[in-house]
Amino acid sequence: DDDGDDQQHQQDDCHTIHTIIFDMSHIGYIDGKAAQTLLELDGELKALRYDANASSSPRINFYLTSFSPPIIKTLVNVNFFTNFETNRCFLTVHDAVSYATSNRSNAGWRMLAKVKLTIS
Repeated sequence: DDDGDDQQHQQDDCHTIHTIIFDMSHIGYIDGKAAQTLLELDGELKALRYDANASSSPRINFYLTSFSPPIIKTLVNVNFFTNFETNRCFLTVHDAVSYATSNRSNAGWRMLAKVKLTIS
C-alpha cells in the first residue's frame, strides 16, 4: 500500500531534526576545554544525517548564537574559529532560526564582524 508508506514517511519527517541551535546567552565563562568540547560535538553532528539509513541525506546543521564579548574573546584566543565556520554563528537565536529555515545566506548577521569589533 503506497499510501500507507507515504503517510509513514510524512510522519517520520515531522520528527526529523535538521538543525541544532545552541544559545550561549547564559554562558558567562568558557575555557579551552569547553571550546574543544563544542568542536567535538560539531564533529559528531557532521557525521550524523537526517536519515541514518540514507547516505544522501543532508547533514544536521549546528549553529551557535548570542555570544557575550568575553566568550568571543576566549574563543578567538583558543583559535576556535579556525575549526568552526563563523557563518554558523549568529547574534540572536532568531537570526539562526531565520537562516535555518531559508536558503538565503544573508539571513543571519555574521559573527565575524562582531569578533573583529570586540577584539580591536
